[in-house]
Amino acid sequence: MSLLLKQRYQIVEVLSEAGGFGQTFLAKDTDTPSRRKCVIKKLRPITETERKQFDSETAILKHIKFVQERFHREAAILERLGDFCDQIPKLYAYFAENQEFYLVQELIDGLTLKQKLQREGTLDENTVRGLLWSLLNVLEYVHQQNIVHRDIKPDNIILRQRDNEPVLIDFGIVKEVLRVGVDGNPTSSVMAGTPGYTAPEQAAGRPVFASDLYSLGATAIYLLTGKNPQQMTNLATGDIAWRQYAPQVSSNLAAVLNKATESHARDRYQTAAEMRQKLHDYQQSLYGQETILTFEKTIPFAESSEITIISLRLIPYRKGDKWGFCDSNKKIVIELKYDETSPFSEGLASVELNGAYGYIDKVGREITPIKYEYVSSFSEGLALVKLNDKWGFIDKTGREIIPIKYDDAHSFSEVLAHVKLNGKHGLIDKTGREVIPIKYDYASSFSEGLALVGLKGKRSFIDKTGREIIRIKYDYYVSPFREGLAFVGNDKLSEHGYIDKTGREVIPIKYKHPHSYRAGGLFSAIHDYMFIEDDDAVGQKIIPIAHALDFLFHEGLARVNLNYNWGYIDKTGREVIPIKYGYATPFDKGLASVELNHKCSYIDKTGQEILSIEHGYADTIKEGLARLGKPLASCELLYNYGYINKTGREVIPVKYNHAYSFSEGLARVLLNGKYGFIGRDGTEYFED
Repeated sequence: MSLLLKQRYQIVEVLSEAGGFGQTFLAKDTDTPSRRKCVIKKLRPITETERKQFDSETAILKHIKFVQERFHREAAILERLGDFCDQIPKLYAYFAENQEFYLVQELIDGLTLKQKLQREGTLDENTVRGLLWSLLNVLEYVHQQNIVHRDIKPDNIILRQRDNEPVLIDFGIVKEVLRVGVDGNPTSSVMAGTPGYTAPEQAAGRPVFASDLYSLGATAIYLLTGKNPQQMTNLATGDIAWRQYAPQVSSNLAAVLNKATESHARDRYQTAAEMRQKLHDYQQSLYGQETILTFEKTIPFAESSEITIISLRLIPYRKGDKWGFCDSNKKIVIELKYDETSPFSEGLASVELNGAYGYIDKVGREITPIKYEYVSSFSEGLALVKLNDKWGFIDKTGREIIPIKYDDAHSFSEVLAHVKLNGKHGLIDKTGREVIPIKYDYASSFSEGLALVGLKGKRSFIDKTGREIIRIKYDYYVSPFREGLAFVGNDKLSEHGYIDKTGREVIPIKYKHPHSYRAGGLFSAIHDYMFIEDDDAVGQKIIPIAHALDFLFHEGLARVNLNYNWGYIDKTGREVIPIKYGYATPFDKGLASVELNHKCSYIDKTGQEILSIEHGYADTIKEGLARLGKPLASCELLYNYGYINKTGREVIPVKYNHAYSFSEGLARVLLNGKYGFIGRDGTEYFED
């Protein structure tokens, strides 16, 4: 095809037709040196049938002008979504020609989920769990922008070829813009959405965030059964009766999908974060079966070869001073040759050799040269690396995505990363573009849509456009926001309270900070916590926090200290659990660990004792186990560690010199001066 749009975009082929609404093309951008391929969507603001409903050409032109204005606004939203989220196609351009509108978008190479199922058959449970987890992260971001996708279905999710990540395409908002008249009423009965995947309230023209969760749940059901949910829907109740077509699916995952696809929106998960948390909770309940949340990935290596990474659980294993990886039966899978390794995360593990770091895959192949001075775990698809005392970011193929040039940098959080260059701070996106200019004396990462910045002695919370939301008093210390509130303290950090996102002091600044936690126990000194380590213009430490999250709200309650005693308050500042304990941990899954009169116990949110620990001190229960510390007979300031279960029974002996909480079925421990990993059953993956 030789058609040239806007004297720039050469149409290569028609990808799809959308009835009277438009077409989708594969095109080449002739203005770029590489003649970059892209996707162009042509959208008609008025169909021939609709044109006949207007009584004059003037009315038609008025309608088209109105729709064009709305189209521009919605295109700006698509641009923002693509810029800030790697799993949404980027919008390169939009324009109007001959009373038709065009979107120019990034071409995503890969198969749609529908194509994958048609080629390979139904997907297994682990694969579907992995897809859900990834897409729920995307939806959480989309919904934070107050956007409902409106058309989630297997055809609109592409498994990107380069990293096998699911990419969400074809947002329904633009289609609906074209179907709304000047009076605000629909000009067509056809709304965004697809039968079988569209929630009832969306079909009635009232989409909500839970509508997208319904569509995602219905998509997962299709992947597990191979059937359109419409074929399995009970017309009387609206329920999707799918279990008989996928009896192999665990009851846990079935419960998540059934709740997500309830016919009434009020009965579903209300947020993507809520659904993801439930998926996570159910996944953790399976750890005893050695299951993990991964799915098959195909990653290119050499120019002419590919290798498939399978869902094999690999565990860091140490023998003497060398590390490698074994399976759950302690069979060595990756050679013991490294000085240090980390557990696998997102299909890759960091390794250390001769003081340098890099990444390997699950067959032991080096994805990056082992040359870096530091490497982080992957966060939002990118990892932080340090080379020649400069910082940058790489992707999962080892490609340098953001140049290694920064004096300091932090991992991505809410699609932006905090960086420092030439003594100034700012935030960049995943292309390296400065979203928040690198001009501030200090800056924090984003949390709940806000970041703290400082310039010339003034400090403010800003949003992702750089707009000032809250001005902070000069002598106040401030934490990130959590559950809608931020911790603030006075200039000497002797007292603290809480502010909301308007800057209003909702809980008075009156609670005290002790100088340290229990000496030698499970917690470190309060003055060690620092959120940002840089000094301000007058040399004052700016934002205390390394443990500040401990003082933020967890599950609706925050722990506070008065006169060196601990208790809990709610978001109104009401003392819910008396301030009387020697120490207290944040609530996690409804329980907190506290100490009273040298006795440790777990309490619920009413303050009722659920479990008493006879000897030693226990911290937060993670994956069904909690670290238990007991003082040495020779020195009460030194502790050894083991683990207890939810009944208080010591299931892993107290013998380790140091220990960490469990994460993904493993815990890092120190024994006789050397680190190793143990499983939840107490299996030690190391030999001396």
